[in-house]
Amino acid sequence: MCCIGGGGGTNSGGLTAASAKGGGRGALAWANSISVTPGNGYTVIVGVGGQDGLSNGGASTFDSTSCGANGGQGGENGGAGGTVANGNGGSGGVGGTANYGWTISYDTSGLRYAGGGGGGAGGYGSATGGNGGSCNSAGTTAAGSSGTSGGAGAGGGGGGGNGRIRTAPQYEEFFLAFGGAGGGGVGIAGITVDGAGGAGGANNSTTGGLGGGGGSNGDIGASGEQGGSGGNYGGGGGSWFGGWVWTPSEDPSGAYDAFGSTSSGGHGGVRIIWGIGRTYPYTAGNV
Repeated sequence: MCCIGGGGGTNSGGLTAASAKGGGRGALAWANSISVTPGNGYTVIVGVGGQDGLSNGGASTFDSTSCGANGGQGGENGGAGGTVANGNGGSGGVGGTANYGWTISYDTSGLRYAGGGGGGAGGYGSATGGNGGSCNSAGTTAAGSSGTSGGAGAGGGGGGGNGRIRTAPQYEEFFLAFGGAGGGGVGIAGITVDGAGGAGGANNSTTGGLGGGGGSNGDIGASGEQGGSGGNYGGGGGSWFGGWVWTPSEDPSGAYDAFGSTSSGGHGGVRIIWGIGRTYPYTAGNV
């Protein structure tokens, strides 16, 4: 059987809108020859991807101790990849970091920054998913860094976001930026002997990060013009950009309204197989 934890999501908005890391990717765990008793009940939990403010991805388990893969942390919680709880397999990749330099101030110049790309899915042969790319360096509008490729069968990390010069009037912190991309997911049907990992997502200064490649025929993460969701199964979500605007406009004595959004991690999965000659990780395909 195979268990894949949900990928971590991101939740931007408010004064931390551009500071969130990309979401970490859920781990992948597999186990064989699990004994079951006819007539008994067994609990199967499929971890949901982090979303709607619930940034951490859920764990996927079979019977709590037989096979289990933890979900990735959300970007606001550090963006760490999930780990194998029970069985064999690989950890998820780490979400990319943000590089932000904005404060509440009355100036009309400066750069504002988006967040990092999501981590890639864990692999079957103890391979770790690729790490998400980070936002660009302070003081530049150059592209963020690319995500790294996943190990054997693992998903690649999404490209990081890039900062853009603010274009709105004085006292309005509304700015243009492109978000980090989602990390690649991983398939649930096992891996070939020479299975390659998903490629890391690239980045450029006009479209944001590109989604991380899927490992073992998994989904590719969504590109990050406005923050990319993680690929199923288990890819980490990319960070959105965010900011704030004075209310009423151009009046620093008033309050401010923050804006931003969420980006979801890929859902996890559980697959149970049986039959002669079918085992994870190399001979688990459909027959």
